[in-house]
Amino acid sequence: MEKIFAGVTGGGTLDYVTAWYAKAAQYIQDTKIKVAFVSTNSIAQGEQVGIIWGLLFHKYKIKIHFAHRTFKWGNEAKGNAAVHVVIIGFANYDTNDKSVFEYEDIKGEAHEIKVKNINPYLVEGKDMFITTRTKPLCNVPEIIKGSETTDDGHFMLTLEESK
Repeated sequence: MEKIFAGVTGGGTLDYVTAWYAKAAQYIQDTKIKVAFVSTNSIAQGEQVGIIWGLLFHKYKIKIHFAHRTFKWGNEAKGNAAVHVVIIGFANYDTNDKSVFEYEDIKGEAHEIKVKNINPYLVEGKDMFITTRTKPLCNVPEIIKGSETTDDGHFMLTLEESK
């Protein structure tokens, strides 16, 4: 992980599966090869999205061609540890034939939705993602102490006051 994501801001927070996406994106450069992975659904959720997909979109020019949204994937192993997964197919070129496969029930069958573009959150829309930031978006005072109560005790209630 350190070698694959060296120099990538936030790379240390990525799940192991993201390394497969990055390596595949490297290998398919200057080809017409399409790639697809079954992955834990975390690759399309939370802070990982901006990190891994920012890298894939900007450095490797990746476009998502199809996606299966979250579904339950079991196996035949003893104890059958089921996980929630997605399937994402991509290449380093675009296509007009894109599909999202949606599940009404994560244990059920998928139905196909034809879309114009699939973003990293596996919904139809522009290729955009949210990244973490430490500074405000506009001219407002910075938050200094987060959720610390520094209100001279006015937010603190006694047991009697809380009833």
